[in-house]
Amino acid sequence: MYKDDCLKKTTKFTNSFMIWGCMSGKLPGEMAILTSTVNAQVYIEILDTFLIPSIEKNKRRSNKVLCVLVDDSIFFSSS
Repeated sequence: MYKDDCLKKTTKFTNSFMIWGCMSGKLPGEMAILTSTVNAQVYIEILDTFLIPSIEKNKRRSNKVLCVLVDDSIFFSSS
């Protein structure tokens, strides 16, 4: 069949992290390093904690239209 010394042990889910960030043409936005699984509730917390403050900070410095992109799909637009 096979020899044990030909097998390599693997881990299905290794320790990993994800970086979430945002930016505009004029300012860098907030960035978060995530080490947990991202579900709907975690994603809402990320938006509340990092995206909204970035939008507010950018809004004070510019009166241009704001578009938020997620995976290259526009889901929010504000003027």
